[in-house]
This record gives sequence, C-alpha cells and structure tokens, in this order.
Amino acid sequence: MLGKLIKHEFKATYQLFLAIYLIAFASIPFAIFSLSQYEGGAFIGFFKGFSLFAFIILLIGVNIASTIICIYRFYTHVLGAESYLTNTLPVKPFHLITSKALVSGFWSLCGNIVSIICGYVVLKFSMPHIINEAKTALHELYKMLSYDTYFHLENGTKLITRGSILTTLMVLLTACILSIILSLVSTPVLYYCSMVVGQYISPKHKVVSAIITYFVINFAMNIISSVASSILIISSSFRTDPYIYADEVLTLVAMLRTITYRYMPFALVFSIAVFIGTFFVTNHLLDKRLNLE
Repeated sequence: MLGKLIKHEFKATYQLFLAIYLIAFASIPFAIFSLSQYEGGAFIGFFKGFSLFAFIILLIGVNIASTIICIYRFYTHVLGAESYLTNTLPVKPFHLITSKALVSGFWSLCGNIVSIICGYVVLKFSMPHIINEAKTALHELYKMLSYDTYFHLENGTKLITRGSILTTLMVLLTACILSIILSLVSTPVLYYCSMVVGQYISPKHKVVSAIITYFVINFAMNIISSVASSILIISSSFRTDPYIYADEVLTLVAMLRTITYRYMPFALVFSIAVFIGTFFVTNHLLDKRLNLE
C-alpha cells in the first residue's frame, strides 16, 4: 500500500515540478545576459535588471515550491475538503504521512539540485573569475591540510597527521549528507505535525492555530539547539587551550574536530529525536483523536 501511495503522489505532482524546472533552465540565458558587460540604452538596462530579478525570484520559487505544494496537498487531502474521502480509504495514517513526506523530500532535493545547476551555469558564463577563485581557494585549503605537521608548543610537541585530517573531513562530510537526507523528510513531517496539532487545538481556526504551532515548535527547537551548541563550543579544546592558536592549520583542525565530533553528533541525534517526536504526534492524532468537523 505504501508503494501505491508514493506512486500516486508522484504522478499527481511530477508534471507541475517538471514545468517549474524547465522554466528555471529556460531563464538561464536571460540571467547570463543580465550579468554581461554589454551596454545599451535605457530599455536594455531595464531588461537586464528585470531579467536578473526574475531569475533570483525563480530560483527562490523553485526551492519553496515543494514546501507550498507539500503543505497544500496534505491540508487538502487529510484535513481539508477531501479529508473524509481520504479517511474512508483502507490506508493507515502512517502510510499517508510517509508517502507524502518521501515525495515532498524528493522534490525538495530536485529543487536544490536545479537551483545549484542554474546558479553554477550563470556564474560560469557571466562571472568565471568567481568559479576560478573558489577552485583556487579549495585547492589551497587542500594543500594546507594535506601534509603531516609538527607543532612545538610550550606544553609539548603536537603532531597533526594528514590521515587524521582526511578522516575528520570524511566523517564531517558523511554527517552533513546524513543531516541533509534527514532534513528532506523531517521538514515536511514538521509541517504536517503543526497542521494536525492546529486542527486538534482549534478546528474552527485551524490555519491560524497551525501557523502558531509551527512557530512555537521552531522557537523551542532553536532555543534547545542554541544552548546546546554554545555549551559544546565553549567546552571545546580550541576555545580552552591557550596554545591552540599557535598556527592557523592547528586552529582550523581543532575547529573541524569540534564541529565533527561534538556538534554534528548532537545535531543528528537532536534532528532524529524531533523527527520521531513529530511523526509520532502526527500519526497518533490522525489515528485516534483528529476532529474533522
């Protein structure tokens, strides 16, 4: 049943998203022209400015389209006009939430990829020096971190090996990828949870209640995350060791290790906990306590 729901959700949305992505790709030549050195009259200047503005708005729209459609489809099918029809189907709320979250996460990923491709192509053809400078900076960073280094400090000699640095970078990259994947499905579930809780709290003012619920949950998450992050950073070695600033490489490595082995594990665990909690609340209210009046 879950596979059928995912297939149905995908078929219902793919044409709209493909149209949005094609429009984004079609706007690339206009964005390149808007950033070119070609000088013309007042009309050309207006056209270049408008083209660049439209391209930026379009890229923003590509990224938020999945969010808007995700919210609209869940509200319409589960809480709105089609809710009674949806709830007469032999489908568990668990399957509804999962299918909609997975498809929404897929389109969010596609939107981010399309935006990155469009931005890269525009910069590549209109401002190639920016791409070259970024490549040079990455190359210099790699050179900085690609050799074994001894640091003679007042409290002893410290060795930073190339292998340990590369291991830290690989762990950090893996953690970032996992965090991105998790956010693709946890973000829609947070929207669903806000809407369902809003419906449960105030069926007659469910939209306002859902918006308030969303901001309350986000505010609480930000407070917890900020406090925990501050504690982790303050207690880290590169903040407490007075000799850690002896060399820029040593400082950078210490910061990377703090982010990789202190902050990222907390961020992943916290994100998983929020995802499980919001999913459980959404599923429980849809299954047991939802009032669709």
